[in-house]
Amino acid sequence: MAERYKHLILPFIPREFPSKIRRRWGVYKKKEMYLFSWDNVPGIDSDKLSKYLKDYHDISWVESEEFNKSDDGKTIRIYRDENSSAEITVDEAEENATLKISDGGIHNLTVKKENGKLNIYKERDKDEFYKTEMQAFNELQRKHKTRKRKYEKYLDPNLIFKIGINQTVSEDDFRAELGRMGVKVISPSPGKKGYWVVFAEDEDLKEFERKLKDHAQSDRYSFFNAVDGIFDIPPNEKIGDYLQEEPFRDDEYSYLTVEIWRMDDVKLGKFLKGFEKLIKSKGGEIVDELITKNFCLWRMGVGKQLYEDILSLREVAHVNRPPRTKLEIALNSDIEELTIDGNPPDDATGILVVDSGILPGHPLLGDAVGDTFAVATRYSTKISDDQPYDDVGHGTQVAGVALYGDVHKCIDDKSFNPEIWVFSAKVMFKDEDGNAAYDEKELLEHQLDDAVRRVVSDYPNCKVINLSLGNYDDGMRMYKGKRQFNLASLVDELS
Repeated sequence: MAERYKHLILPFIPREFPSKIRRRWGVYKKKEMYLFSWDNVPGIDSDKLSKYLKDYHDISWVESEEFNKSDDGKTIRIYRDENSSAEITVDEAEENATLKISDGGIHNLTVKKENGKLNIYKERDKDEFYKTEMQAFNELQRKHKTRKRKYEKYLDPNLIFKIGINQTVSEDDFRAELGRMGVKVISPSPGKKGYWVVFAEDEDLKEFERKLKDHAQSDRYSFFNAVDGIFDIPPNEKIGDYLQEEPFRDDEYSYLTVEIWRMDDVKLGKFLKGFEKLIKSKGGEIVDELITKNFCLWRMGVGKQLYEDILSLREVAHVNRPPRTKLEIALNSDIEELTIDGNPPDDATGILVVDSGILPGHPLLGDAVGDTFAVATRYSTKISDDQPYDDVGHGTQVAGVALYGDVHKCIDDKSFNPEIWVFSAKVMFKDEDGNAAYDEKELLEHQLDDAVRRVVSDYPNCKVINLSLGNYDDGMRMYKGKRQFNLASLVDELS
């Protein structure tokens, strides 16, 4: 019952009322402007502090210098020379902070303790906010026009950017507000607050500018209270973990996984047609693709120049090397000392292990294996339909963990009791170094799609999918790992 009301002092504004009425009553709360987390500078919030100093205090040199924190953790400094420096100091009570700039400027900031961290805020001046955001948008437009000129022979780039949201909002209502300004949501932040990726159907954003100006001059369009700002999506935010660990070399030609933002079918199709033309004209090749209702993936071969072109396109969400996997620990024990307690029940749940296959006849697995099959490679003979077995050991070890859970305890108890069925889909093979490897020309998501469709069709009791990707940590950096993993999204779709 309580959920039907906005808050106690407004008992007659139920959720069912039109969103326009609800917004008038304060759904979009006025907030001080969040700047950065004190604990994350230096670190992941350094860019936010840089943007604040640059946009609100005209410190243009801030991007070329690094922030330093004092030993007692109470002061953050940035210094270029005696005439170009700034520092922010938190008071002893950790309630207020003071920004001092070398030009003599002194500015008061607010400190809030939230979720165990010190977060820094400033009171938002609506006129200043309007000016800052229009400057940010003009810069977005300038870069966008440059891209349009650069790639006009191949495609017509979309104006794609991020909107920072500072509070939890209704996704439907906020989509509608943006839509009325010619801004369409591509990917909302999963937590509703954070960064939303959008594109401008009206590249001049005239309605956006008009409403933002009205907001600055009056109390209209309160949804802007939920907006921290508009931001470009720089190339470095798209680079996956494997590419960060092993940067693309100048003389390299490699196969990469490229994710394109999942726009509507018409807009996506138009972009992909031009994108393919660009790739082929630059000496690249497209070797695999998978488009679902939630994502679009291409596996392609590229050189350094094309790699940089791909990163520069705002339609590209993410770029990474193909996944690698590694199992660090193997347990050895005398099999004759162990008791294996028969088959699982006939109606037991099944788990599909998508890996390098299972070693045939393994005494700990044999009675619990429901079926094994291979997803044959399309561009080589590395995996064939008639060879579903493990030639490297990785899949067998993973299947053992999936089947028995705490293998250490089973060994200590000298008893293995299989309670579920294991199904195996072979998608990896033994490479020249003896490691389990994926085909660099094929999307793992495509192989997973094939494997899951087959096992779900033939074995309805198979309810769990296991992929042991080891150190594969491919979260989108702009979302701080909150965006759903594409493989998980695919399993959701197939279910």
